[in-house]
Amino acid sequence: MLRTRSYDLLVSTFQAIALLLFHNSHVSLAFRDVCERMRIDSATGRRVLHSLACGKHRVLLKTGHRKVIDPALDQFKPNKLFTSKLKRFSITMPVLDAERRRDLESDVQHQRNFSIDATLVRIMKARKRLVIIWCRVADVGTDSRIKSWWEKLYIKYNTSPQIANSFANGLRA
Repeated sequence: MLRTRSYDLLVSTFQAIALLLFHNSHVSLAFRDVCERMRIDSATGRRVLHSLACGKHRVLLKTGHRKVIDPALDQFKPNKLFTSKLKRFSITMPVLDAERRRDLESDVQHQRNFSIDATLVRIMKARKRLVIIWCRVADVGTDSRIKSWWEKLYIKYNTSPQIANSFANGLRA
């Protein structure tokens, strides 16, 4: 008699969706089918399926090479013989590649620019001048936004480069 054991998996949302595709199923699915059913791109699908089929805890079985996901050839099916000493464990996904990380950082910086601009407008409307302390420790984003405002002629420097007068009457926060 085969004893079944239940496990508590700590997984991401995409991993949970992928596992639900194989719940109570004996059918193997191709890589493209999994990505289409999950409605994700192939890069994300590769990360999700790699974590479930090629990691330490292989809850999915795949055809082909053990460590590499081949979108054209690989088929995935649930691992009915899966066992683990642990009752509760997490399955981590690989980190973002360099290109996606750069895109994410640029999106975050773009969103921060709005907050920095709104803060600068509030300060300049209240004081009509902005005392700028140029130092190495200063936030790079704030420094670049002030330079951008200077280039767009929203602010002009007084006789001292540490004091900038604003044309804050036309600015809105």
